[in-house]
Amino acid sequence: MADWNVYSGKMIKDSSGTVAVLNGAPGQGEVIDAVGWGACHLSLGSPASAAPEGWAVTRKPGVNENEPFQHTGDNGSDFSHAPPSPSSGTVAASLVGNALQVSGPEGALRTLTVCNAGPTTQTFSIHASSDIGFRAIPQPSSVILGPGESARVVIHPAAYELYSVDLETSGLDPRDCSIIEVAWMHSRCGEITQTYSSLVHLEGELDPYVTWLTGITSEMLETAPASEEVIPRVLEQLSGNHVLYYSQNQFDQRFLEAAATSLGLRMPDIQWINVLPWAREALPDLPDHELKTVAEALAIEGQHHRALSDALMTGHVFLEAVHRLGSSLLVTILPEGTVFPVAAVCLPVDSSFLSCDE
Repeated sequence: MADWNVYSGKMIKDSSGTVAVLNGAPGQGEVIDAVGWGACHLSLGSPASAAPEGWAVTRKPGVNENEPFQHTGDNGSDFSHAPPSPSSGTVAASLVGNALQVSGPEGALRTLTVCNAGPTTQTFSIHASSDIGFRAIPQPSSVILGPGESARVVIHPAAYELYSVDLETSGLDPRDCSIIEVAWMHSRCGEITQTYSSLVHLEGELDPYVTWLTGITSEMLETAPASEEVIPRVLEQLSGNHVLYYSQNQFDQRFLEAAATSLGLRMPDIQWINVLPWAREALPDLPDHELKTVAEALAIEGQHHRALSDALMTGHVFLEAVHRLGSSLLVTILPEGTVFPVAAVCLPVDSSFLSCDE
């Protein structure tokens, strides 16, 4: 057994540290259990990896109600990362995954067990979210559990909706160049439901290179609607949604933000998703990952460097990447009257979550 002196005086940091249980007073009792992470001086087995900024080290869920937490005797195997939750002696819960994903008449689903590990009866709400817009409905969404009680929760995927946007511009710098074409595509469960495209009026002559690249001419832009007619409608449509784009330098966001500023508009809340990293991971062997190259590799047809066609291709590339790579759904438990979760688990999701069977 190790003793207190192994780590006495050491600081707990987000990059490393140890929490230990002793069977006596510090300096006298022996360490009977420990959780160490990062470059720690004491751990049970190998240390757990340090959590990314804003996340916490947490024990992995077990396999059923009788084993709510994983315990192999190795910190590196037993602990993962999750959003932090406040420490409390009266509120505690755990999420246990106990069923594989299945497909059937009701679509893909997962079954979890919520366990009340606290000493008092609590009401817990269950939430499911994803950083790329996957939605799921926990049933039930709220449970009342006494100490040691548990309840089954089924996670049903909901219809997956997102937008894809693309711009053509008069140049590369939004400080002195303008949007000359804007388009968006809306899809639901992988099927395109609505599209929009418009040229945007430009004063003066368009750079001949831009005409060569896009096929858009100065004459076409002379009679196009003005920016104040097009941009506000586009921003209103995208507001509050997950929106795909394909760029190495946030090209589309920067031009839309500059256009909004020039019109005296406030940029709406948009959850941007860059498809480029997804394409790189899904198709790592391509010579490059320009949209044209990726689309051709996936046999996705379209006219490159026109806004609507590129928006459609971006959407198709993303959905294909999700099919190949899968993603994750974060399920959290919040006690009644609180805003911080006390338990969380990430569920892997695959292409079946794109199904519209609800």
